[in-house]
Amino acid sequence: VTDDVLVSIAKGCPKLEDLSLPGTRVGDRGIRFLAKGGFPCLRAIAMGDLRVSSAVVRELLCSAMIARVHTLDLYNHALFGTDLKLLTKHCPALAWLSLQNDDFTPLISQSELSTFIEASGANLRGLRLDAVFSNALARTVGASCPRLSHFLIGGIDRSHDFSDAGLRAVLEGCPHLKVLDVAFCEGLSLFGRRWGAGPQRFATLLAELGGRLRWVSVHGCSHRALSLLRRTLPLAYFDHDGYIDTSIEVEYKDTESVDSLMQVYGVHSDSDDSYHSGGGDEEDEEDIDGEFDVGDPDIPTTR
Repeated sequence: VTDDVLVSIAKGCPKLEDLSLPGTRVGDRGIRFLAKGGFPCLRAIAMGDLRVSSAVVRELLCSAMIARVHTLDLYNHALFGTDLKLLTKHCPALAWLSLQNDDFTPLISQSELSTFIEASGANLRGLRLDAVFSNALARTVGASCPRLSHFLIGGIDRSHDFSDAGLRAVLEGCPHLKVLDVAFCEGLSLFGRRWGAGPQRFATLLAELGGRLRWVSVHGCSHRALSLLRRTLPLAYFDHDGYIDTSIEVEYKDTESVDSLMQVYGVHSDSDDSYHSGGGDEEDEEDIDGEFDVGDPDIPTTR
């Protein structure tokens, strides 16, 4: 899909509400076309990893059409604190947002992200962040995002201050949380070296506060820890690809990978609907369009 093809799609599908562009060749001209209202009914935009200039992304965030958008995936775009201010000002309907960036040099400070979450968190239903996350930001999420149902922050290494205390703040403050990604979050007890102070403590935390969880990404944890989590929350789907983070030298004896366990908690297909195995209240059933993909909760589709 190129810029010209995008214009053609708009002519043929004037009522299109959900647009996913990752993997396409759409560039500045195409995104500028969106900003000018090329799709008058558009409410969900996934534009992760596109080769688009920061200036054009900023044009989109300042446009009139962005006011009706409730789902926005800005994966791997170079965003600054000023861009977060634009989101707060021009995106009142925003409910699902991805700010994940694979660049290990964050361009957004923790204080800028905290200010954004405090200002926009009340309406957020889904949020994907990256390595800038910390316990302080976790407390902000817990205090500011009461409607949050999807929270994805996998890949936070030990150099960042994100531990069980931060996760507890999120679980306590976000009573509707159903989807959680903590894969390779090394500061959590799930990845602890000792069993009692490690996975066992993490399982206790989820048993206490994670009863509504239905999908949890725990890539990197030990097989023994995965088995414990499965027993602790039998209604939840624990996503694990079988890979163990060998950089963590655990002091307890791990179990071997059991085929039956990995079949249930291994890599799943897009058609997998095990996430729906648990119950939910009426509010859960009335989630707006654009909710993260069930098979692999991304914003709004799997990359």
